[in-house]
Amino acid sequence: MPVQLRQARMKMQELTGRSADTLWVGETGWSSPRAASLTTPMQDCPAWSSEQTYRDFYQGFLKWDFNIGGGMRSPDHAFWFTMRDSINFGAGEHFGLVATCDDPACKVKSAGFEAGSYSLFFGPGKTTCGDAALYNDWVVGGQQHCRNRCTMLEQCRFYTIWPLSHDDHYWCRLTSSCDLKEATDPHVVSVYARLGMPPVPTPAPQLAPAPRPTSAPAPEVTSPGPTPEVRPQSPGSAPEDGPQPRPSPGASKTPGTASAPSPEVTSPRPTPEGRPQLRPSPGASKAPGTVAPGTAPLSPGTDLGVTAHCHRQELAGLAWVPAAVAAFLTAV
Repeated sequence: MPVQLRQARMKMQELTGRSADTLWVGETGWSSPRAASLTTPMQDCPAWSSEQTYRDFYQGFLKWDFNIGGGMRSPDHAFWFTMRDSINFGAGEHFGLVATCDDPACKVKSAGFEAGSYSLFFGPGKTTCGDAALYNDWVVGGQQHCRNRCTMLEQCRFYTIWPLSHDDHYWCRLTSSCDLKEATDPHVVSVYARLGMPPVPTPAPQLAPAPRPTSAPAPEVTSPGPTPEVRPQSPGSAPEDGPQPRPSPGASKTPGTASAPSPEVTSPRPTPEGRPQLRPSPGASKAPGTVAPGTAPLSPGTDLGVTAHCHRQELAGLAWVPAAVAAFLTAV
């Protein structure tokens, strides 16, 4: 591998002009047994595809420190090909560390190692374990695959295998115990027990938690409100059933008299934007009902405020009126 990866590095540098580009190594593995896709003369060499050659290559891969020599940068990642055997366009290849998807053991293992050992429990006959099933369905490939399923389940202790049904399909049943029996007539089945495993403990019944005592809510205690003060009333006076009205500020407190009305306060109106505000001339009268010296007296009923307001409205559109005339009309 180091020789091949050095050649790959040189080709990459020729292409990109850089010597440190990212390099991932994929599909590095060996096939045992011989892959159906092997068509070179090595297909006639049994040692090439032997289990020992497969083991040696895998151990060398695990010990490799990614150094490829020649002062070149090591690859960034390397992937073993592959986890399980597979089919490549219809041709079976055996690069996997595990032969099948349900195989509980790797190809590289100690001599005599077994992931699980079993013995015939009873049968062949027309009876199976009637306890709750962990698995009760088809398997493809026969008894070995039913056994593998039991080995992969930690709580499985018994498996029952039915005879061939169709297209290499067999019925398989897995249980953690075999205290009950169930008829399988007319099918003849065999039940196997797993060895060297303790019985699956029966889970203890879960007791419902005791309800926590709750104390009854204490009644709400309300303090009595203050006792209203009762004042003696003189004979003939009206009872004080409700709040007594208070006189408004400025109102007369003497019975039979009325307070003088407050003068109406009006806020000044804003002048139109962009137009000068007209002020009365110094000699203009400020008191209602009086006129400035040199002006004609007002007729009875004339409202000076309304008149001045109307004049101001008229002046709003007369920008050409001289300032003297505007001052006169404002005073009037």
